[in-house]
Amino acid sequence: LVISLLSLLCKRGRNGPAANPSIACLVQPVILVLYRMRILREAGSRDFDVFSRSTGPMSDGPKALRAVIQRLDVRDRVVFVHSSWDALGGLLDSWTQAIDLLRESVGSRGTLVMPTYPMRGLSQRHLDQHPFFDCRHTPSRAGLLTEVFRRMSDVHRSVHPTHPVAASGSRAVELTEGHERSSTPFDGNSPFRRMYESDAVVLTLGVRNMTFRHLADHFIRHDLPHDIYSDRVTRVRIIDCDGVESQMETRGHNPFITCNHEVVLDRMQGGGLGALRRILGRGALTQRRDVSGLRVARIPVRPYVAMYRRCYRNGTLAFRRK
Repeated sequence: LVISLLSLLCKRGRNGPAANPSIACLVQPVILVLYRMRILREAGSRDFDVFSRSTGPMSDGPKALRAVIQRLDVRDRVVFVHSSWDALGGLLDSWTQAIDLLRESVGSRGTLVMPTYPMRGLSQRHLDQHPFFDCRHTPSRAGLLTEVFRRMSDVHRSVHPTHPVAASGSRAVELTEGHERSSTPFDGNSPFRRMYESDAVVLTLGVRNMTFRHLADHFIRHDLPHDIYSDRVTRVRIIDCDGVESQMETRGHNPFITCNHEVVLDRMQGGGLGALRRILGRGALTQRRDVSGLRVARIPVRPYVAMYRRCYRNGTLAFRRK
């Protein structure tokens, strides 16, 4: 309740003006501490070292970060962002500044998308413990920036109990609608499939996450030695963004298999560059830049999925039971 009330001070209203920046800057550290304490407490962690980053933002941080992102060719594209506020906070003053910078970089004809997953850990176990999702109120655990983003009035969120995304921009509605019809989180009704078909790019800010590995798994699922999804169908009570309640059936990921998916990004970033250029076309490789220690990377989704398939076929990518 405290977190929700405080966040209203930093949030743009649906009909009102933007929040006062000075109030936002004062309240933001309080929300950050409370948010982290809540997530850690729910996860059963005793590590409450929430003041680990002591340095303030750089005076030229926004300008430097904006220049780097603009060089990564994200303008007018569908851009899926994985981020870490711990990494970004040394460059920027506030969450809204980070989101505004990303929106500006994507442009009015582009679409900014972020994960807003309500879980940490395995999706089937989350479904077993929390067979309920409220598009309006279920918080995101995919990073603090994603929680601020999904609360903004012009942002659309897909309705799914384990892998919802939030989007803003020209294709936000198109990308997020229909996720509640997905029998698995990455099927043809999912935003991930639509982003793939839209030639989207992933932008990572201070992290090395790659949700689209699950989409690649979905594409090759019939060739794998194990079922990537759980054998249990879970009925979930859902409330959409208009407050309408219904039910859906879905399956989470199989909690008993794993793979060395990191090798795919390793190959895109450094291994077999000549062959990769011939296969995927010139300019398809991952691009990386550094801004005062912050690693920024641009990963095109289609080439990533193609490399994922290739790594599986040649045995570099292997699946095994835990």
